[in-house]
Amino acid sequence: AMAKVSASEGGKLDVLVCSAYTTPPGDLRGDFWTQGMDMWDACNGVGLRGVYSTCVSAVPLLINSGKEDERSPPPLVVLVSSFGGKAYTFNVAYGVGKAAVDRLASDMSVQLAKAGVATVSLYPGVVKTEGNLEMERQGTWAEASGGLDLVSGETPQLSGKAVAALAALPKSQIMERYSGKVAV
Repeated sequence: AMAKVSASEGGKLDVLVCSAYTTPPGDLRGDFWTQGMDMWDACNGVGLRGVYSTCVSAVPLLINSGKEDERSPPPLVVLVSSFGGKAYTFNVAYGVGKAAVDRLASDMSVQLAKAGVATVSLYPGVVKTEGNLEMERQGTWAEASGGLDLVSGETPQLSGKAVAALAALPKSQIMERYSGKVAV
């Protein structure tokens, strides 16, 4: 979660990127009725609840930033999601959480359009995160991922470059073409 900073303290924020996930315990690819609520809580407590909570705290700062210069790029919220939001990937809890993150970007865009704040749900591919690389070192990656190829995966820097490119777009282009949508 993000610490609250008030606009009266000069708080502004131009870009917010929410990319939070924790690898759940147990069989990631198990049947949902055998995984129970532990899987739901692991997938959606950090990934969905944390993202929503961060947005609730950060949006006033983004709105404040959007009041500055109409010609500059708009404040931007990027919610890192996954193809699991569109198609079955690991399990039911994971997919529902990713679809909800996508919907969060979409629904926030409706309310934030009047404030000139853009929202995007970003789908990276398989990413060589520290956690994924550690699972590879431990020999648990293949089973946990269902055999996804981590060797040819993306670096976290690639997602960072995508965010930087989105953040540099002119206001009309990002608001009309990307805000409220999924970018792959």
